[in-house]
Amino acid sequence: MKTEYFFIINPKSGLPRDNDRITDKITRLFGRRAEIALTKRRGHALELARNAVAKGVRRIVVAGGDGTLNEVLPAVCHTECEIGLVPRGSGNGFAREIGLDLNPLDALDQLSGLKPMAVDGGKFGRALFINAAGIGLDATVAQAFDEFSRRFIRGTLPYVPIVLKEYVNYAPPPVTLRYRGHRERVAPLILTFANSRQYGGGARIAPKARINDGLLDVALISCAPPWLIAMKVPSLFAGTLDGGDIIRYFRVPSATLEFSRPVCYHVDGEPHMTEGRVDVKIMPGAFRFLVNPAAF
Repeated sequence: MKTEYFFIINPKSGLPRDNDRITDKITRLFGRRAEIALTKRRGHALELARNAVAKGVRRIVVAGGDGTLNEVLPAVCHTECEIGLVPRGSGNGFAREIGLDLNPLDALDQLSGLKPMAVDGGKFGRALFINAAGIGLDATVAQAFDEFSRRFIRGTLPYVPIVLKEYVNYAPPPVTLRYRGHRERVAPLILTFANSRQYGGGARIAPKARINDGLLDVALISCAPPWLIAMKVPSLFAGTLDGGDIIRYFRVPSATLEFSRPVCYHVDGEPHMTEGRVDVKIMPGAFRFLVNPAAF
């Protein structure tokens, strides 16, 4: 029997006790139609996904967080392979965006009722993203969180002290931003190119973004006094952020960033370093995701 579902499970995501429960439930629900593979290192999810696509697997299901999902994007970009998701991460931003249950076992029950939908992707330099990418405080926090999680554990609790520490020490990088024939020099607290509305954990950086509109929603947040930034936090989680005193929003199909020194950036919360020039663009309909129709 040909494999219909290929499950890529990151055993380091979520609760360790859930690993056996997830694999057992996959076997009960899908039987011989499913094949299961566990990642063993960074980059392994991409290898597994590429092999599955080469074999003609119809559906690849990622059981992990946004980082694991991001890792498989190059393998499934512009293919007919449908991508499913079982959320096991700290933020689960994309799972929230497409209407999935955040309990991984319940998300498995949802899977057979999901429908494929063409979804845009983004490209930041050579890196692909599905949620958001950009530079600024969020990128430095992602880098610090990544370093912390390599030595200790992942989870939501370390975020608050990490954010506070990085905010106090943050020095905004000067950036030349070009889009739609416009050029400006900025030194942002955050410069985000959002494909979906949210980072994760319910934080919606671009409340009006849509994953199938063929555009990136740009959120440009200026540096400001801590009290003013703090006042925006409730709106961030309520999904009511809007343009105003320190936030500008605009939509673009593409943009270019130019730097005078190396700068930290993130794609779907995964940190990287770049320098010189970066081209950012939307890739309309680049992926086929299994989504909850009730969310759209």
